[in-house]
Amino acid sequence: SVLNLPEPVEVVECIDISSFQGSDAVGAISVARDGALAKAEYRSFHIRGRSESDIEMMEEVVKRRVKQLTDTTEPRLILVDGGRAHLARILPLIPDTETNLFPAAIAKARPAQGLPQDRIYLPHNREAVPIPPDSRLMLFFQSLRDEAHRFGIAFHRKKRQKRVMNSPLLEIPGIGKHRRLELVRYFGSFKGVQEATIGQLTQVKGISTAMAHTIHEYFNNQEESP
Repeated sequence: SVLNLPEPVEVVECIDISSFQGSDAVGAISVARDGALAKAEYRSFHIRGRSESDIEMMEEVVKRRVKQLTDTTEPRLILVDGGRAHLARILPLIPDTETNLFPAAIAKARPAQGLPQDRIYLPHNREAVPIPPDSRLMLFFQSLRDEAHRFGIAFHRKKRQKRVMNSPLLEIPGIGKHRRLELVRYFGSFKGVQEATIGQLTQVKGISTAMAHTIHEYFNNQEESP
């Protein structure tokens, strides 16, 4: 009734995006059924697109999620982690015939912008739904959002760790797991290591000048190969 939905919803889910500077981006969905977390129904997605835009990545996940829910008949509130802009972009992805899927957005507090509390937005409404910040309903939405974030971060870290563990850096003579981790940690990504100068490489713990030359020459040779 607070959200003015045409019928009660038994299932509420929240979609969140997790990435690090646009890399290893993933989408995560937390689900609550009858007011309780339904962890067996959580879902995660590898982002296929190359965009670093949070909204575009959200569009991809929502589109794929709606496709998964094509045959569902139970009323479901789809809550995206974002503001009015996120909500406006995903609306076209939910067909009018899918009347059992109700989109909404949860926006984080922005004290610097005069928005001290989290807010819930509904389609075509500029103003947030007037929900008391300490109400059970808002606390429920926030906990579901936090669950999606937690689940997404865990999946993102697992994906990133797998990529790092399979890094081409291991192909370089003298680079073991420890040095590889030090390099990626220092530069933030494999690409950062690849683009580093010899001087920058020597700043990494355990990387001698000779090793820096080896790493630099390896990537230069890779780029010059046909």
